[in-house]
Amino acid sequence: MTRSGAVTHWRRRLFWWVRALSLAVCVGPLVVLAAPVGAAPVIGAIRFEGNRVTRDVVLRQQLLIRVGEPLMPSAVETSRQAIMNLGLFVRVQDRVSPMPDGRVAVIFTVKEKTYTWVLPRLGRTADGDISYGGQLEFDNVFGLDQRLKLIAEQKQIAGGGTSDQQSVEYAAARLPGSAYGFSAKLGATEQRELLYAPDGAEGVYRNRVSTLNVSLTRWLNRDGLNSGWSTGLGLGVSEIGYRYLSGRPGLAASGREVGVNTNIGYTRVRLGRYGYRQGVEYGLSLGAGGRLIGSHYSQLGVGGYYRRYRRSEGGAENLNYQLRFGFSSRTSSLGPAYTLGGADTLRGYVRDSLEGNAYVLANVEYLHPMFGRPLLRGVLFTDLGNAWYRGDSAPWRLDPAFGVGVRWHIDWLVNVDLRVDMAYAVGQRRYQVYAGSRSMF
Repeated sequence: MTRSGAVTHWRRRLFWWVRALSLAVCVGPLVVLAAPVGAAPVIGAIRFEGNRVTRDVVLRQQLLIRVGEPLMPSAVETSRQAIMNLGLFVRVQDRVSPMPDGRVAVIFTVKEKTYTWVLPRLGRTADGDISYGGQLEFDNVFGLDQRLKLIAEQKQIAGGGTSDQQSVEYAAARLPGSAYGFSAKLGATEQRELLYAPDGAEGVYRNRVSTLNVSLTRWLNRDGLNSGWSTGLGLGVSEIGYRYLSGRPGLAASGREVGVNTNIGYTRVRLGRYGYRQGVEYGLSLGAGGRLIGSHYSQLGVGGYYRRYRRSEGGAENLNYQLRFGFSSRTSSLGPAYTLGGADTLRGYVRDSLEGNAYVLANVEYLHPMFGRPLLRGVLFTDLGNAWYRGDSAPWRLDPAFGVGVRWHIDWLVNVDLRVDMAYAVGQRRYQVYAGSRSMF
């Protein structure tokens, strides 16, 4: 290459370098302006830790986040709370970890509860009835958030006779990978009953009732959470048999009840640490039975409920209340459609002492931690309700009760709150003490 050719070659290279530099100066700011500022990192993986029993598919169904989507802290928190709401864990924590490719991994760490347990059932009523038995529960069958409960109980009735109860319950709040839930209950009770004729004559019978109830629930939300609106369809069958023992014969007749029901409900309840709850749930149901579906009796009924759980700002106190009601066309000759009185309805009153084809019931509880222990809370409560038949002279007279109690939340078991309540029934002027393993509502 000659000297003049070399000079020309370097001039060309210098020209292209200057041109490239000019383009960089002009276009560079445009590229920077076009790039997103503070863009959220992309989720590259979602992992679970600590779930030795519970399967990933159950947890993943509760998530509002997906791999490949931008990381949204609010969606992560909502997903964490939804996993906690399953009631299967003592606590649920989340964290975000960077990945080598620039994306992030969202990790949920859970501490599982004990899912299989046995609870003895022992009690004595103010009337002298003594009951004993056992309860076996599997609260996370196959790690799929499905529950199986078996109960066997016998009651020695004051004055003679026994009452036997056996039941099997199975429930899945939401089947994995679907919008459907399912529940079934098979039960049998047998007890001695004293019946009265219109002229006052008495007859003693042995009554056996066998029941089967199944229901299918459809969640209306699409995000997989066990909350929001749902609808349900159910079938109930009861075989009622009477065996004459003594006294006046012909006071009872065996029969079969078959009913179908449909319901709609809404739930938005947050489950916090120590079993504290906050939120609301309510619903309506409609049921019907008749000879067209194999029932010996025709009836129509409607019912509803409203529950509210209010927590203080500090999260340690709760004011919980509920309202329930029901109306049925069932006649008194078929027995009551509803009964009140006892540990789960109107505390202090004799069990099932208020009966009718309509009822209304309200319960209010105020809970406060005792001795600085969040798992142990004292309770002040009041109950108000009545049941009546059509034609009663004072159907809307409400019978009050009030009392005090203690709740001990068993953190390592699923939905277990040991409770002791002492109630005074104003209408019957009597005290009653109750013990159980479940909250009032």
